Parts: sequence; structure tokens; C-alpha cells
Amino acid sequence: MVKFKTFMQKIVICGSLVYKNEILWFAKELRKLGAKFVIDPGFENISEDIIETCDEKERLRKFPLYKQQLPLMAVSYVNKIRKADIVYFYNRNQRLGINTTMELGIAVGLNKTIVFYEEDKNEPCRQIFCDLIINNPEDLAELVLK
Repeated sequence: MVKFKTFMQKIVICGSLVYKNEILWFAKELRKLGAKFVIDPGFENISEDIIETCDEKERLRKFPLYKQQLPLMAVSYVNKIRKADIVYFYNRNQRLGINTTMELGIAVGLNKTIVFYEEDKNEPCRQIFCDLIINNPEDLAELVLK
């Protein structure tokens, strides 16, 4: 008889660049708690100057290199979502921008488990796709480790 291993679920974290440091901290905490398959958002190489420009239109205008790299980052993120079992949206202060909303649509289309940091009261059409609300790494790690 063949025995099958139970595999830990893979998770990707999506969210606004404004929360870069918090998202990276969240991913680090998940790893500390035993979640081995945390797919990094890839924010590490994005400069603070770009992040401090909160409006995406302003970022695209002020930073031509960012504008040039954005399509590749978007495609890369689609692949990260495709590989994940759980897509976690770090939507603190109910902030989900246009890029992250696009990522939500992709996750929905790929039938992923969708978890929000907090309820989205600003946009009911986004909220209806949320499967769970978890706002700490401990509870999220417990879900991933199931």
C-alpha cells in the first residue's frame, strides 16, 4: 500500500507597497512559526522613495524604472498566486489598491482560499470573496500548517 505525505499549504501575501515592512515582517513571523512555504511578495528590492509615493499614478510618473518593471512584477505575482494554496491580503486600514484588487480577481479565478487581514467595509464586492479574516501570524500559521 502506498502512503501519501501530507504537504503543508503554500501561501502568498498580497498588499500595498505602503505596508512593505509590515508584510515582510508578517512573512518572517510565519516562517518562525513553522510555515515553510511562504511565497515572498518580492518587495525587498523596491526603494523607500517609491514606496513613500502612495499614489500609483504618481509612482508611474515619477519613477520611469518602476513603470518599466511593473509589467514583469505583475506577471511574476500572477505566477506566485498560481503556485499558492492560500492568498493572504494584508489590507490593514482596509487598503487594497488597484494592483492588489487585480490580484484578488486572479485568486478568485484560480479558486484559491482567500484570507483578509481585516474585513473590507469599503468595497463589498471584494469582501464577498473573502473566505477568512485573520490578523495575526499565529492564526495564519495554524491555517497553513493544517
